[in-house]
Amino acid sequence: MMFKRQRPQPDDNQLIELGAAMTFCCSGANCPSDNVAQNAVDQMNSFYKMCNIQFNLQNVSQTQDQRCQAGLQDNAAMDNLKSQVHTGNTSTLNIVYVNTNQGAGVKGVCVIPQPQTNIAQAVGSKDGCVVATDTLPKHNGGNDADGGGGAKKGAGSGAATTSTHEAGHWFGEVHFGQGGGQGGGQGGGPVGGPFGGSAGGGGVFTKRQNAGNIMEPVSQPGKQYSLTKSSATECDRLL
Repeated sequence: MMFKRQRPQPDDNQLIELGAAMTFCCSGANCPSDNVAQNAVDQMNSFYKMCNIQFNLQNVSQTQDQRCQAGLQDNAAMDNLKSQVHTGNTSTLNIVYVNTNQGAGVKGVCVIPQPQTNIAQAVGSKDGCVVATDTLPKHNGGNDADGGGGAKKGAGSGAATTSTHEAGHWFGEVHFGQGGGQGGGQGGGPVGGPFGGSAGGGGVFTKRQNAGNIMEPVSQPGKQYSLTKSSATECDRLL
């Protein structure tokens, strides 16, 4: 699935650079700064560098669209919201951050493109993810958020890694250890969970001893999440 997103770059084990565009549902002084968006991108890069993948922040914007208040479980509203603010192409990860879904519960949803799908035709401007804003570092003080789940604070812990988790779905990855389910909707669609994302069973992100897999369906308080590349072919499913 990764090769579909990164064309026309060659699949030659070199660094794959992708765009990132972030939209905050907010207004005025309540909006997170561009630094918050960059921190989220930096965190994703700290995970995906194992697969020679790097996101470059290309755009940060704000919206007051009324659908921002619909909640992450309202798939139709979230699809329409993404379509309204979408920018770039299939190699640009679009994430919209909403102020709903605070505290424990569903923290993010994302389209999961299905194999052999033409993403531009089947998904179009609905491509991308929607994530709860409270999973981001607090823009008023720079502190790590735990998403209201009581997770240990830190770059790789709890709900604070939701954006990285949802990016895995954007790549076509499903949940670790849950079988072969698919997201609903044309070309793959979002289904929420306490960590966000869609039901299924991932494989490329291997689990370290005493650590959590970033594609586990539910984040646990105090658990550190990571991914490793144990061999040269570990990331083949993405590339």
